[in-house]
Amino acid sequence: MHIIAQVHPSFPDLPLDIARLILETTAVLDRGTALRLALVSKLVRAWIDPVLYHTVILSTRATARRFIFSIASRPSAALLVRSLSLWSGDGMGFAASWADTDLILSACTNVVRFSTVTCDTGRLQKYLGDNGTLQPRYMALHVGPLTPLEITVLPRSLTHLKLSYTRGKLLDWASIFERCAGLSHVMFDFRDYTLLYEGELEAFASHMLSVKPGALRQLVINFFLPPRDLMSVAEAAMAKVKDDRLVAISTTGALYGQGDAPVSPTGEWAYLKDGQYDAWDAAEWYAKHRSSHDDAIVYGFMNAI
Repeated sequence: MHIIAQVHPSFPDLPLDIARLILETTAVLDRGTALRLALVSKLVRAWIDPVLYHTVILSTRATARRFIFSIASRPSAALLVRSLSLWSGDGMGFAASWADTDLILSACTNVVRFSTVTCDTGRLQKYLGDNGTLQPRYMALHVGPLTPLEITVLPRSLTHLKLSYTRGKLLDWASIFERCAGLSHVMFDFRDYTLLYEGELEAFASHMLSVKPGALRQLVINFFLPPRDLMSVAEAAMAKVKDDRLVAISTTGALYGQGDAPVSPTGEWAYLKDGQYDAWDAAEWYAKHRSSHDDAIVYGFMNAI
């Protein structure tokens, strides 16, 4: 029986490449359908697995355990993961244990985009450091300002790095640019809106853009859940920095949790095969369309993500 006919008998016979395109597109549009398609045959599963494993989001201990069970029986599936978001650290019921984290990071060696919420970045160093098996180009680290962060945990492969503003302003950026020679895009999540009145944000942005001339192609300030009455203040602050490399966007929290909930990696990489945007895509979009917008900030652009 023809592959398509196995999925739906009303389909006529089609060339194999067309059948594959139809099934891959269907899998991208609906994960439930993708899981069912993977059971049709070994051939169809070989087409669908890269879609299923492309983006893996592990925001609870239960999801981490299920993923480990999946790759334990099929280790090659872990090599299909390109985008990995992981909440890790012992002592928290919602986070993967360090034992599970070790298993996951040891197996997923082809990750391009990596996001993590963690209370111990030192534990990640053996995977992300100079001799590490994980060398992502995009990375988002969600750590508090009091959590130790050695720059050696940053892979030399990095081109895009996202941190909180409170963490970023404490780091030695000259050393970071020396270590990560290809780092060209940096993003800061900004939440402390009292700093807008103190001139600190624009001073730091100017400093970042001048640390290593020619290094940064884009500096993004991501205003997280900004109060509407402060948007004009934020816009004025950004306008003081006369540099086209500075881009400001805002997120409404649609994927990040609300109120005082901890920031989750769940929505960090919305870069899926269905063309969804992530924060980097939003910044690139605005940079290209800046001339057609008067506002300094694309307010609420990310709400559609």
